[in-house]
Amino acid sequence: MAVAGPQPEPPEDMPADGQAAAVQAAFLKLRARFLAGLPRRLEEVASASTGESRELALHRLAGAAGSYGYTALGAAARVAEQALSADAAAFDAAMLQLEHVVRSHTDTVR
Repeated sequence: MAVAGPQPEPPEDMPADGQAAAVQAAFLKLRARFLAGLPRRLEEVASASTGESRELALHRLAGAAGSYGYTALGAAARVAEQALSADAAAFDAAMLQLEHVVRSHTDTVR
């Protein structure tokens, strides 16, 4: 079954060629669901009512991004998470970078 439209770059740690096609297909389906949920994850960070909940949302995003092989996205989320303990300007800059990275991934899904 062919998928229409442009596809995002594969993550750095795609399943090995020797793995069963069903495993690869399941991984790609989970990866697509993760990419589709990125705008919701950003909204969760933006609407967090406490610094702790914002930190947790960023931490989860960083971990999930790494699990799916999106190292740049994970790194941007980590920088934003760490910037929470810095000043507001550092956090705002980190969030702008994170939003840019998220857009670069979600634009390829549409």
